[in-house]
Amino acid sequence: MTDFNADPLVALLLDSLLPVGTSTGWLTPRPELRAEVLAATETPSSGHPFPGFRRRFGHLFDLSPAEADAVLLQMTEPTAWVPLKTFLIHPFLPGRARGDALASLIRCPPGLPFPSHRHVGTETSLFLRGAARDEDTGELLLPGELLTRPSGSHHRLSVLPPYECVFAVLLENGLPDFD
Repeated sequence: MTDFNADPLVALLLDSLLPVGTSTGWLTPRPELRAEVLAATETPSSGHPFPGFRRRFGHLFDLSPAEADAVLLQMTEPTAWVPLKTFLIHPFLPGRARGDALASLIRCPPGLPFPSHRHVGTETSLFLRGAARDEDTGELLLPGELLTRPSGSHHRLSVLPPYECVFAVLLENGLPDFD
C-alpha cells in the first residue's frame, strides 16, 4: 500500500502498478485496471451505487450481473438495513456455488471502531466505499480491496473519517464471535 495520505482512487492506481522488465524500472498498470477505474468513476445512472464493482461483487458471491445489480441497488433503500452491534447490515442470498455461506453488505459510520471478532470460518470482504484500517496488521483497506481472513483468525477494524465504510462480506460456517 502507499505510504502517503492520498485520495483513495490515486492510491488504488499507484498500488495497482506492476514492474515491467528488471532493468528499466518502468511501471505499467495491470491490463484490466483501466476498465475497472473507468467503471468505478462512472456517474451512477439509475441510482446504481457501485457501477465499477458489479463484476467483482458478482464473482465473489456467485451472482449474475443482473443479480449483483439487484443486490447493490437494494442498499439504496433505507429499510434494507438492520442494526447489528455498532453498524448496519443488509443480508442477502449468495449464489448456489457459495453453499450455505452467509452474505451481507455492511455499513459503518466514520470513526467507528468495528467490534473485535474471531472468525468461525473463512471471511472474505470486498471494500466498496470509504476506508478502514486493520488495527492488528496496520493494513489500509480502500475501495476495491479484497480481504480474506481464515477460520480462527481474530481482527478489529477502524473506519477512517470522513466517509462511512461500506463493504460486502461472505462468511463461511456462520457469524463471527464478537468480543
